[in-house]
Parts: sequence; C-alpha cells; structure tokens
Amino acid sequence: MKAIQPTFVKLIIAVIILAGLGIYFYYYQNGVNKSITSDDSVKFVELTPDVKNEEIEFKDDNYELSFKYPETWLEKDLEGEKNVTAPLTSETIGYLYDSANKKDEIGASIKLLRFVLEENKTINSSDEWFNYIMDKVNTFTAQTDLVKDLGYELISLEKVADINGRWVIREDYKRKNNIRGRDYYIYAGDLYQFVFKSLDSSFGQYSSIFDNIAKSFIIK
Repeated sequence: MKAIQPTFVKLIIAVIILAGLGIYFYYYQNGVNKSITSDDSVKFVELTPDVKNEEIEFKDDNYELSFKYPETWLEKDLEGEKNVTAPLTSETIGYLYDSANKKDEIGASIKLLRFVLEENKTINSSDEWFNYIMDKVNTFTAQTDLVKDLGYELISLEKVADINGRWVIREDYKRKNNIRGRDYYIYAGDLYQFVFKSLDSSFGQYSSIFDNIAKSFIIK
C-alpha cells in the first residue's frame, strides 16, 4: 500500500477549512448567530429611520391580539413563553426592531409583554388603572440601587386617550447610555405593556411610529 502523500493531506485539510469558513460566513450573513431576545442586549445607534407607509400585521392567535408595524421592521423572538398563570409574571409576546443592516445596528426596538395581575384583582375605572400603574412605578423607583444601575429617570406618567376601549397609561423615561424609553400600559383583563426604546437623540424621529403602533393594538 502506498503511503498517503503529505501534499494530498494538506489539500484535504485546506478543503475542510474552506468549507468550514464558507458555512460560518453563510450563517453570519444571514444573522443566524445574531438572534436577539432582549432589547437590553443590543447596541442602539444613531439612525434616521427609513420607514415605509405600508404596514404589516403581527398576530398571536393564542391571545387573539394583533398590532400593525412598519414593513421595514424585523420580527425576532415572537414566540415567547405561553400559559403564564403566576401573578405578575411576565412573558414576551412580540419583539421587533428597526435595523439598518439587520444585525447589530439597532435604531429602535419594541417589545410587547403580558403580565398576569394579582389573583382576584380587577380594575374598574381609568383612574384606578392609573393609580395601579403609578404604584408599580413608585415601587420600582424605590429600588434605589437598581434605578441607579439602570440610570432610570422618570420624565412623565400620564393617562392617554383610550385605545380601542382599553384604558392606557403612558410612561416616558430615560436610561443610561442616552437611551430614551416610552412604555404603554394597556388594561385588557391582564396588563399588556409596550416597551419602546431608541437613542435619546433620535427619539423624536421614532415617537410618532411608536404611538401609531400602540394605537393599532387590538385584543378581542
């Protein structure tokens, strides 16, 4: 039997390396290794949003809910966790972001959360809903170490016009690293929370988009 030539061995190794690199770059370009599950884990960058007028609709038949968002935005981690029953346990139902290169450069993000309220808790008026959310915000801000770590600064908390018959509270705030946030708290038996974030410097460009998405929110 003839010995395997060193040149042939080197050729095989080179082919394996090239094939591996090819597979890596294919998945890298397609964002497979860029899965984003939290808007706290991404880097926000200065962008001018290129948002088309056309909108597409996100639907979750498990909760019979939907909302519209710009066609240029991407969907990530829309499955979330289902069947939450513990009081005040949250689940992520939807996560979207506006990105220039569909990878790291995030212009703004939207996360839809659902919270189960305390057992036997009912809300009977918009004032009661506002007081309920205000208590939650006050409880959060009382955690001074956490607030300091996040760089959280409350700008405003106010009632806004009802959205499809649902009572709605809007919270505007700042976070560290020049992040600006706007959250909508919508009462529909449970608490639905839209979390909107962008750079503070580009928040004005995104705020109308945020508001339109929140206003399109429907749950049967």
